[in-house]
Amino acid sequence: MSILPLADASAWLTDHLIPLVGALVVLVGLLVVGRTDLLRFSWQRVWAISGVCFSESIRRRVLWIIPLAIVGLVAIVQLQQPNDEQDAIRQTTKFCLFAAGLVVVLSQTAAAIAGFIAVVAVATAAWRVRALVRRRALGQPQRGFEVSAQA
Repeated sequence: MSILPLADASAWLTDHLIPLVGALVVLVGLLVVGRTDLLRFSWQRVWAISGVCFSESIRRRVLWIIPLAIVGLVAIVQLQQPNDEQDAIRQTTKFCLFAAGLVVVLSQTAAAIAGFIAVVAVATAAWRVRALVRRRALGQPQRGFEVSAQA
């Protein structure tokens, strides 16, 4: 006699099919595609990278978003007027989830804007280099303060 009847097992499998397929894809990806990366993995490298990320976030003052969100959250929670204790817990939980989502959205938006600015800067630099090469190839005079290697 089995612990799970066959009908229960098939119902469980259909309920959990997507997470099982996802876990299988991750496992195959780690073992097949990322085998060399797994062999080179070291906790010392992870600690070093996390230390650099933390230092950069302190230097750029990114971590100030979280304390500001906490101060705003405490102020809002103290100013709320709940009907009873259960409503106070419900409203506080709602505010906490909203603040956490807001912090994530703001940090992701800042990262996206920084990435966009970097792409625009690289594209502009490439355009200027092409224009400079084109002017030099055509023998046109240089504009601005461009440094020339000619004597």
